[in-house]
Amino acid sequence: MGGTDPVDAGTGRRPIDYMALHRYAHLHNDAPFETFMAFAEDFNQHLTAYEGLIRSVCLERGISHPVNIAIDEWAVMAYAES
Repeated sequence: MGGTDPVDAGTGRRPIDYMALHRYAHLHNDAPFETFMAFAEDFNQHLTAYEGLIRSVCLERGISHPVNIAIDEWAVMAYAES
């Protein structure tokens, strides 16, 4: 959860701007189509779980601003040299 923001004087907590999701795809060009589709479904389930976690924390802490999800890597290097 993000940033180097100062601590909120009222709660003693840092504000939450985003949550990062770090996920490796581990897919290769020779992987079957079903592998790609299974990864996409699994990734979608992780995003849904993150959404629920964010909603829960926002309700618990009284956060009313949007808290975004930052996907910080998704097999980017696997295709860098292709």
